[in-house]
Amino acid sequence: MPMLYSVIVPVYNVEAYLRECVSSVRAQTYPDWELVLVDDGSTDSSPAICDELAEELGEQACGRRRATPLSRLIPTMPFAPTRLK
Repeated sequence: MPMLYSVIVPVYNVEAYLRECVSSVRAQTYPDWELVLVDDGSTDSSPAICDELAEELGEQACGRRRATPLSRLIPTMPFAPTRLK
């Protein structure tokens, strides 16, 4: 069974470049991949474009995910310090 590759694209106010970026990913030749678009609170139309692109890609897209602030992730990490300086 071929390995599935995940292509993770950080998205923050990149409406002018997002379609070109995804087109570049789609143009590659390896058949087993998925695309994860991680929106970090964009204030332009990037989130709507992500949703459009995810619909176009169907099963190859994981859709748009909202990034979680690092400050909220640290307490859940098993190696996290008990106090942050």
